Amino acid sequence: MLTRHGIVLRREVETWQHTHVGRFRVEGVLGRGGMGVVLRAYDPHLQRPVAIKLLTDAKQGVREGITVNLRERVDHDGLLDEARALAQITDPNVLAVHEIGTEKGQTFLVMELVEGTDLRNWLASAPRSLADIYNVMAQAARGLAAAHRRGIIHRDFKPENILISADGRARVCDFGIAAFSRKGELIHTGTAGTPRYMAPELWRDQAASVQSDVYAFAATLIEAICSALSADPAVIERELAKRDVHPRLRGTLVRALDPTPSKRPASIDEITRAFTTPRRTRWLVPLALASAAALGIGTLTFALRHVDRSEDPCANTDEIVAARWNVSERVAVRAGIVAVGASSTETDNILTHLDQYAESWRRLRNDTCSAKVPAARRPARLACLDRKLYDLTAVVHALYHTPKTELAYTRSMSLPDLGACIEATEVRLPAGAAVRSQIEELTAKMIKLYDEGLATLASEGDQAALAEGRKQAIELGDIELAVRIDRIRGQLLTNAGKLAAAEKIMDEGIQLALEHKQDTVAALALVEAALVTRSNNDLSGADSKLRIAKMYLERSPEATPYSRMRLYRAIADVAADRGKYDEAEQALAEASAAVSRMEPRDPLWLVQLGLQRASLLDREGKLDQALQVARSAETQARALGTQSVWELGDLLALIQDLERQRGNLDVAVEIYKERLLLLSRAMPEDNPGRVWTEGLFGDLLITAGQFERAKDVYVRTVAHIERVPALARMHADFINRVAQAERLLGNFERARVLLQSAIDEERSHGRLPSVGYHEISFTYLELEAGDFDRAAVHARVAEELLATEAAESVNRLDIAETQIAIALGRGKPAEADKIASRVLALFEERKIDDARNERFWLAAAAARSLLGRPVEAKELAERALARCKARNAPALEITGAEAELALASYLIDHKPETLDRLRRHVAALDDPQARLYHARFLRWFASNRIRP
Repeated sequence: MLTRHGIVLRREVETWQHTHVGRFRVEGVLGRGGMGVVLRAYDPHLQRPVAIKLLTDAKQGVREGITVNLRERVDHDGLLDEARALAQITDPNVLAVHEIGTEKGQTFLVMELVEGTDLRNWLASAPRSLADIYNVMAQAARGLAAAHRRGIIHRDFKPENILISADGRARVCDFGIAAFSRKGELIHTGTAGTPRYMAPELWRDQAASVQSDVYAFAATLIEAICSALSADPAVIERELAKRDVHPRLRGTLVRALDPTPSKRPASIDEITRAFTTPRRTRWLVPLALASAAALGIGTLTFALRHVDRSEDPCANTDEIVAARWNVSERVAVRAGIVAVGASSTETDNILTHLDQYAESWRRLRNDTCSAKVPAARRPARLACLDRKLYDLTAVVHALYHTPKTELAYTRSMSLPDLGACIEATEVRLPAGAAVRSQIEELTAKMIKLYDEGLATLASEGDQAALAEGRKQAIELGDIELAVRIDRIRGQLLTNAGKLAAAEKIMDEGIQLALEHKQDTVAALALVEAALVTRSNNDLSGADSKLRIAKMYLERSPEATPYSRMRLYRAIADVAADRGKYDEAEQALAEASAAVSRMEPRDPLWLVQLGLQRASLLDREGKLDQALQVARSAETQARALGTQSVWELGDLLALIQDLERQRGNLDVAVEIYKERLLLLSRAMPEDNPGRVWTEGLFGDLLITAGQFERAKDVYVRTVAHIERVPALARMHADFINRVAQAERLLGNFERARVLLQSAIDEERSHGRLPSVGYHEISFTYLELEAGDFDRAAVHARVAEELLATEAAESVNRLDIAETQIAIALGRGKPAEADKIASRVLALFEERKIDDARNERFWLAAAAARSLLGRPVEAKELAERALARCKARNAPALEITGAEAELALASYLIDHKPETLDRLRRHVAALDDPQARLYHARFLRWFASNRIRP
């Protein structure tokens, strides 16, 4: 019965039967907890069953499984506020609150009645697979995230508070001790929760946060998987590994239990993304030029079978492909992938990609044998297709025993481009079934050595075995395979940072092709070698190799549109690196023309060309056009599904950076997360592209003004690089980034030491253009420190190092900006105006009208204000401000433009209100990211004896 002091709870269910709470007829007790009782009842008005929760103010001790609530009394008004807030959460995975009421001073909640059980009983009732558990917990996560969006922290998330109905839908319930905002304050504070799932800060009577619920969610999920929850992170990770939990999820869950809230995942979604499959996610590392996709990488642990062909070369297409990809192979691959913890979606994606590749091979072979292709051209096409099928065989059987899900995904995506066979004109595969079988086995063996070499960093043993394979290929008469092996050896050496040795090996392959008069093979090997030379910052050397490749292709009767496309795309890349954008545009036009001559035409090539064109437009400063082209290519890539995973990742990287430049930081962050998920599936943990991408999150944090967090990201990346020798090439870049973060934090001396370390490292390897890049960073550092003489020295060194290789590149624009800042700091506005005007004239000539213009419009405006030409300065500042606002630029950039405009306006009208506006804008520029702007305006105030 009800009393004035709360609820008197009797053990017998019958006590509640046939009684009423308000208009609701009670039918029994559903459960009891530390804050009251939950009753089963019937609503006669709406004629539906409901659950009623009656709350008490009884103190509870700390007992396992019982909610702890050490408040002196129940805050009646607070509970009403809580109930009203919960009633606003209209999420299918949160238990619905129908009504709030009181009876005799006692609050009660009328809720949706769930016919089912809670998570603990659900787990105990039958064996549950990881997929089943993930499904339920993902639903619970959505419910919890919905509450978080309303500002509500559950504080008592545990298995008993996840209800699972008969149809399998999960609902989060019991927000009885939730913390939520009311007029900016947290209600229901104090020690509360269930001990096993309580975050450490709740035991310390500190405020609850989303990270408190993250802790409880992770504890619940770990217990659901392992049937127990250890206090030792190492034990947790070991137990999760025993149950084949994906390494990414294991790491996320352990991090979620960190005693420090700020070190846990920022949201529940970060955990669920680790066990749900991402829908999508630019390879930025110069090292990884010849990707696995380009080389066709896989491993082989089986005896290959060669299908004999009849005298008719076009017979048995279905039988040939079925010998390598069939139902039994599919079952074996699925078993191998599932055994390493791949999710059902990941497994389906890999199998679907193999299905598509086999079907594309079959379709292209049938097309080759049709009347559309002249009989004289068929042997070359068929020989080319045979080579591609050898790689399919190797990859399929490598997937039988894949050590990691990430490697399985990478292997499945590493199959070579079938489009290369469309225009094949020369037969380079020796005749005879026995010889072909040996070549197939040798191909698989060489691919296996490449796969192993990625882990051993091109050990002497790997290189010796590959050299022996090259010798065998020559003995079998397969010069193309021998040259391919040289490319594999070169790529392994490149990944190990041994670029000089890599170039030497690749040059040997080129010479071998030329000796056997295989000009097209030599030309394509030259293209690959040029990309390695480019990665060594030797752009002149790369350009020279590409010119020689072009000469060989032009004289070769076997040159195909495909080989021309490969050549001109490489020419475009190197031309862009050298700042020769017109030449790059022309090369891309040649590549597009080559694709248009192919029939059939692989849509993947159109995606690749779109990505390359968008990248070029970005480098030219044409952000709007670049984004339009990139978004169009992204749509095409998504339509191709798993066939375009690498291209999609590169497109997302480019789009992310374009959105960042346009001021859309939130969009850029979301794209970054998506891309990182894609890379985490497609690449192993120590892959250079993945490590680089993870480290670049610091750049977004810098843009957001979170310098300390950015520094932490960079420092962790440096530590990762130092553990893995293959990543050494990136070391100086991230040391530079740590220095940038230190500079923004005001630690100038520490930043100097770091930058000098990066410069010394690059000089020791002879990478002078990279030294120039770090010298630009040093120039900015000294400018912000106010030492214009030292800044000028670093700027001159950077200009000398970059003068030939990047005459009109982004680095040159950075140099121009530093020269302007030095001139203004030294009181030489005429010199600053001359430099800015020269750059703006170049932009006008190239029809560039985007973010880069703003920087130099404002620089010219600053110079002309000081030169006594405020009307011109005002016009330039107005143009810059309009452009900033049009692209939704970051607030500091807009404020900088507004300050320049206010200064020019004051020099014209001398009104006090204009001066006040200038003061407000300058005050808003007191930020580490605007230190140069702010210091310049302060110098103007001081020189004019005006209070800032």
